[in-house]
Amino acid sequence: MKEIKYKHSKAEQNFYDYMKEKHSNLIITKRGLPDFMIMNKKNEIVGFVEVKRTNLNDELRTEQVYFRNYCKKKKIPYQIWSPNMAKDSFSNFKYKEKWTQKTTSWQI
Repeated sequence: MKEIKYKHSKAEQNFYDYMKEKHSNLIITKRGLPDFMIMNKKNEIVGFVEVKRTNLNDELRTEQVYFRNYCKKKKIPYQIWSPNMAKDSFSNFKYKEKWTQKTTSWQI
């Protein structure tokens, strides 16, 4: 994976610089984490949700695919969701299989 530079806050830049100096063999990214972390009333993590609009330009980025695959490997609940999933038009959506791929039986 090619490392991408982002604009960081001063504290984030300090962390980034530290990691590059001390752990130059690692790739550091702020991309790929899902839009929402779902928790129960006990503040326990229930799962992660990536929200997409369902247009052709709204596929998962490389880092998002890595995170989804990590969740699948570790059996961490993860799901992609879109407002269009509840509409009839979604049943014929070209990327339906890719979008509805979950990592566990967990479902929102």
